[in-house]
Amino acid sequence: MASGSAVPSTPDDELLDRIYGGWLGRCVGCTLGKPLENGFVWTREHIRAYLERAGAYPLTDYVPAVLPPPFPLNPTWPVSARGRVDGAPRDDDIDYTVLGLHLLESRGLNFTTDDVATLWLERLPFLQTYTAERVAYRNLVDGLHPPKTATFRNPYREWIGAMIRADIFGYVNPGNPQRAAALAAREAAVSHTGNGIYAAMWAAALIAAAFTAGTPPAPPTGDPSPTPTADDTAPRGTSGGPARGLAADGSVAATTSGDPSALLSAGSLARGLAAESSAAVTTSAALVAAQSVIPPRSRLAVALTEVYDDYHRGLSWEEAVDNIDARHGAYNWVHAIPNACRVAAGLFWGAGDFTRTIALTVQSGADTDSNGATAGSVAGILLGAKRIPAHWTDPLHDTLHSAVVGYDGACISDLARRTWALV
Repeated sequence: MASGSAVPSTPDDELLDRIYGGWLGRCVGCTLGKPLENGFVWTREHIRAYLERAGAYPLTDYVPAVLPPPFPLNPTWPVSARGRVDGAPRDDDIDYTVLGLHLLESRGLNFTTDDVATLWLERLPFLQTYTAERVAYRNLVDGLHPPKTATFRNPYREWIGAMIRADIFGYVNPGNPQRAAALAAREAAVSHTGNGIYAAMWAAALIAAAFTAGTPPAPPTGDPSPTPTADDTAPRGTSGGPARGLAADGSVAATTSGDPSALLSAGSLARGLAAESSAAVTTSAALVAAQSVIPPRSRLAVALTEVYDDYHRGLSWEEAVDNIDARHGAYNWVHAIPNACRVAAGLFWGAGDFTRTIALTVQSGADTDSNGATAGSVAGILLGAKRIPAHWTDPLHDTLHSAVVGYDGACISDLARRTWALV
């Protein structure tokens, strides 16, 4: 492990186990969500009806293939359904984690957005990119450079793509959510703006905070409820403008940090923590720390605060997801905001239990594999690889499939060790 670790009190073997847990959790959560990835048809209600028909609701194992299904399963179901998993299936949610590791190994922590762009062209097949990334890739081929690649004819620039690329920056910054967010923002600027970048920052910070999260600070008195500003409240479903609080290259400006407790309703934190288990407190603390890195009046921060408040008001998970759908139903099912809310809900109501966390996240619908991957990454870090139930990890055979050049069939444990060496 490199010197200067952000968590010097954590023994090297424990840190490696938790990084490995993050990689495994990401692969498991992604695989769990893959058969149901199509938010146009696989709504929460349809997911539940299908799983109940299969005798698999709530989920405690991979999604079974019941044929014929009421709606088409994702074309990857033959390699991701229960009993069919043989290594983590190829998916962009995993490709970008692998590519991010290669980026950090080859370019270092001071990589530029141009480094990211060059690596995409060198290592990532165009037809294995989607939405914002495909547009940005096309713009690169046409001779544009970041950040123009993110804005030119790119209606997807606030969708989930940058968020799914962020985990690696949390893995290499355990206990340092601010630095994790800064790296994620720089990388995200190739293809995203606004809340698309904020979602990447949030996810990276969430991963980093999961390594060391403890009890969050007490909330301040008064009413700190955020009020969105005009440039951050574009009609739902629109792209929004460049990310406020970011430099042109995607680096984090000083205005993006703040007191995490200032994002939450006064008093709700203390009330909630009193009733939570230690695992749930750790999860809640990581979520609060993650929110501290994004602008408190951004649409994403407001949306996440609403999920937090629903949790600490004692709502059920079903009621909370109903509220997410009611508030954000106008967004496309791949937009960053409703999906980040689903990840947060899965983590809050999952309360530190690995299976429950990824199951709730996937059962909530929308971008099921991406959300399952992020939630699984956090849950895997909290537990460590050794404590993830074996029925989830055994079918992976410590192997992942990838479209990134040179990485198909890579050993997950080897990727974890290489990640650990960068800390």
